[in-house]
Amino acid sequence: MLGGIHCSLLPDEAAQHADVVVTGEGEKAVLDAVLPDFEGQIVKGGLIEDLDTLPFPDYGLERGLRKSLKYATISSSRGCPFDCSFCCVTKVYGRRVRFRSVESAAEEIELRYKQGYRNLFFGDDNFAANRDWTKALLTEMLRRKLKISWVAESRIEVAKDPELLDLISATNCR
Repeated sequence: MLGGIHCSLLPDEAAQHADVVVTGEGEKAVLDAVLPDFEGQIVKGGLIEDLDTLPFPDYGLERGLRKSLKYATISSSRGCPFDCSFCCVTKVYGRRVRFRSVESAAEEIELRYKQGYRNLFFGDDNFAANRDWTKALLTEMLRRKLKISWVAESRIEVAKDPELLDLISATNCR
């Protein structure tokens, strides 16, 4: 079974190398592929509107792999409002961003912190796509006193927002 951006953009090519290909978001679509009455090779996953309905990933299934990597990965949003010529995100999601609630994202960060992680990677397509939401999450991280280093991908516009830059610095972005 294969999934991801490549499979979503070129499913027929991916199907040459797998029994099943999942396009789009796979959390719910993969369930269709393992049901006994599934027929076909390509499963089309739609967009999951409410990201808070997704469970936190169970790192215990990876038997120590995450600890050796030293980074926990958190996905707090999906999509990007920009259509950069070098990026394929909008080809899969459109120019729309969906966010988890600040509370849900902060709960997962706190869980990873309690599990011993001190480094975090936000796997979001554009972590600061909505600066107000990003400020709210970073403020919540400060309120919870989470001493964790983090990295994320974003656009350069964050440099034009002194309040956001202060929060980024205060929450230990590296």
